[in-house]
Amino acid sequence: MVLLNANLRDHSKKSIIKDLRKQKKIPAVVYGKDVGNKSISVNESDILKAFHSEGRNAIFQLKLDGNQETPVMVHDMQLDPLTGLIMHLDFLGVDMNTEVEAVVPVVLKGEASGGGVVQLTESELTVRALPNNIPSVIEVDISGLTSGDHIKIEDLKAGRDYSFVGHADEMVVSVSHVDQVEEAEASEDTETPEPSAPAEA
Repeated sequence: MVLLNANLRDHSKKSIIKDLRKQKKIPAVVYGKDVGNKSISVNESDILKAFHSEGRNAIFQLKLDGNQETPVMVHDMQLDPLTGLIMHLDFLGVDMNTEVEAVVPVVLKGEASGGGVVQLTESELTVRALPNNIPSVIEVDISGLTSGDHIKIEDLKAGRDYSFVGHADEMVVSVSHVDQVEEAEASEDTETPEPSAPAEA
């Protein structure tokens, strides 16, 4: 669990948000059964460091204004569409003894054989686990796959401490024939737009 210092902030003034960003701080909110609903700010460097070492679903021990400590995790994150910088965070207070659902990135392992084109159809999967048992990534081994093969959720082995949420037949990875991909791309390139209606005189 990562210790994260936070400070209460005044959410009523937009100018405060600008000042926080100049100070490399991220505006955020924290909510949950035991913490209520509070507007806070956290250091950008602390968040990025935790994400790098623990992953997107890191569990934080949130220390508010040097006093109250509460276990939390990031429930929602708003990114700047141009820069990719974190603009706002929603922290959810968690009970370490109660399972939660979390979205986990999928990482492919190995290489497919047979000259097929690997297509990752689900870059993230939802799992259910106790907060400390949420995996940082889900590795999917594609070694030995050939053209026409695929992997569904039902084909993945969940960890001993977590389970997958979603339809068992949901496709995660597929390997297509090269000619199929080329035909699909050619079809997209040759599609002609529908003629527009003539302008009224």
